[in-house]
Amino acid sequence: MNIFKRIKFLAATYGTLIGTVVATDVDTDTQLEYSLLSSTDLFEIDPFTGKIFLIQNLDYESDKEHIVHIQVTDGDNTSGAMLRIIVEDVNDNAPQFEQQFYLINIAKNIELDSIIAKIQANDPDTGLAGTVRYELAPNNLKYFRINPESGIIIL
Repeated sequence: MNIFKRIKFLAATYGTLIGTVVATDVDTDTQLEYSLLSSTDLFEIDPFTGKIFLIQNLDYESDKEHIVHIQVTDGDNTSGAMLRIIVEDVNDNAPQFEQQFYLINIAKNIELDSIIAKIQANDPDTGLAGTVRYELAPNNLKYFRINPESGIIIL
C-alpha cells in the first residue's frame, strides 16, 4: 500500500501532524503497533495511534521529497506502507545582491536617460517566489530610475 501526502513548507514545522496511518486487523483482541522502518531524523510515529509527526523543519531547497517506510504489526504478522512527502516551495529566502557595494562613476557630461549601471540579485526560491524586482529608495528617485525587472539604473 502506498500513501501520498503533499506538505506545504510553511505549515510543516516541528511538531506538525503529517498524517495518520490506519491499519485494520481481522483478528480480535490484538493491539496494532506502528513503527518507521526507514531511519529518519525528520519524522516520528506514535506506535499506538499511527500519527506521524515532524520532528525537524522541512526545507524545499534541501530536500524536495521524503520517503518514509511504515510498518504495522499485531505481534504475529506485519504489513508495510510507504509515505511519500513532497515539500512545496514557498518564499522563505531573501534575494541577495551579487555584490555588497556598487561603485558607479558618472561623467559630468553624460546625457540624461543614459544607462549608468546594472545591479544583479538572485533568490534561491523557485517559481514566482524566486522572482527579483528592483526599486530605488525614495530619496534617489529625483536623479535615477531603475528597471524593476532588469536592475538597469538610468540617469
